[in-house]
Amino acid sequence: LEMARDEMIARTLGRLTLQYAKQNKLGEKIAKTGRDITTKSRWENYGDEDEKAIHNAVLAYEKFAKRVYMRESVGDITPAQIRDIVRKHILFTGRKPVVIVDYLQMLAPTDPRATDKMNMDKAVKILKHISRDFKIPVFAISSLNRTSYRDKVSFESFKESGGIEYTADTLLGLYYFGKEKEDRQKEKKQKPTRMVTLEVIKNRHGEDAIEIPYVQYPKFCHFEEK
Repeated sequence: LEMARDEMIARTLGRLTLQYAKQNKLGEKIAKTGRDITTKSRWENYGDEDEKAIHNAVLAYEKFAKRVYMRESVGDITPAQIRDIVRKHILFTGRKPVVIVDYLQMLAPTDPRATDKMNMDKAVKILKHISRDFKIPVFAISSLNRTSYRDKVSFESFKESGGIEYTADTLLGLYYFGKEKEDRQKEKKQKPTRMVTLEVIKNRHGEDAIEIPYVQYPKFCHFEEK
């Protein structure tokens, strides 16, 4: 909700150039960030291999682009509007979507006179009903409390709402650990890769307290399970 469609597409292409470079053992210099792809002046220094990486990324993107629908935040979007968008999508395409809300706290309040907590609880409840009524998965990305940047993600980390904890079927948390956490606190953010942990904090239909390590490539918005 805070990024334009073009920015999202450029990020995806950047991620695909990294995958292309890794698969062909070309080194990360061939991979391109979203800014590398959208800044015309940088193309003057690209060689054949650079342009080939971008071309292959475009071809890979075209294979699934027709199944991706991005709604930019032109004005405010409420949870009720998301429900209407989902209903129309199913009506026009005949397919049930996977819905990703990025991010929860950017949604317009259902009631401007209510508190942030009341509006957040209402938003989570509406998203839950969308999932239940249409029988589709709904992913809602949430911002965290400031104190959670220094610790593991927990139930207390989710902003403005106990409704997230109680209503969601599954809660997943991403966090840095060990030296990675210390470097982030010291603003040492220029490392090409970082170690990140994904933890299943809650799982209504299966195991929880599971930790999965990932290698993150921050420049390319790319994660690989370690």
